[in-house]
Amino acid sequence: MEFPFKSHQSLKMKIKIFTIYMIIFSCSLSARAQNLSTENLFNNLHPFWEFLEEVKTEVNDEKGTAYHSVLRQSHNFIFLELEDEKRVLMLRIELQIEHPGKLVKNQVYCRHDDLTKKISQKADKLEGEFEWKTDSSNTFKLTQTQINYLKIADRIAAKGNDIHAQPTDFSEVILTEYWIKLEQINRLNSRSLSHRDSYYLRDLKIAIPLFPKEEKHNTEIGIYKIGRMLINFFDGSAKDYKATGDQIRTQIEKEKEAYGQELDHQK
Repeated sequence: MEFPFKSHQSLKMKIKIFTIYMIIFSCSLSARAQNLSTENLFNNLHPFWEFLEEVKTEVNDEKGTAYHSVLRQSHNFIFLELEDEKRVLMLRIELQIEHPGKLVKNQVYCRHDDLTKKISQKADKLEGEFEWKTDSSNTFKLTQTQINYLKIADRIAAKGNDIHAQPTDFSEVILTEYWIKLEQINRLNSRSLSHRDSYYLRDLKIAIPLFPKEEKHNTEIGIYKIGRMLINFFDGSAKDYKATGDQIRTQIEKEKEAYGQELDHQK
């Protein structure tokens, strides 16, 4: 089982560039609509996950392989991917939400040349009108415990969304067969020599397991643990830019305490 917070560097670079653009764009708005909860986001993403699972089954049957599904969402991008056991990328379908409310297929990469055209044509049906719905009719199957973890994660992330992430308070949401991974990254001006005293260097990474507790998977224990949810948080921002990070850390501690009290009441 992979380390729950590991990700592809090339994809990270694309998302990072787009994140900077979104910060600049969002800051020009006087107000923004209420963000979706992550539970609601997964309801919106449910049809894409079903599509990816269908493609995975077809490819595995045809090639005799055992690829795994990975869905990534960041700002206006949705990536549908298949990886092998070593996390080597086999397939990536890149989708983008263009304004106003249109979903387009940007590109398709497939390691099997003989499947590229077939999968690309199949992905054509994903294109068309699209908007994030606050009350999606597609219900993604999660346990109540997992939904509660998402609500805790939302409350923590809400304290740190100075990056103006949309449609949730996370800059990237990743769904695999084993994990939900939520990331809120702010690196604004962190590499600028002219901003040595005015930069952000903050990472919030949350992993929620989807596998049964009795199953054994190799994981790296987070700095914080709330139930089975792992939280890694780091803030190396400039001295005068740590206020948001302090709010995140305080909220994490509050959620830990509240979770412990709830367990005590159930005893």
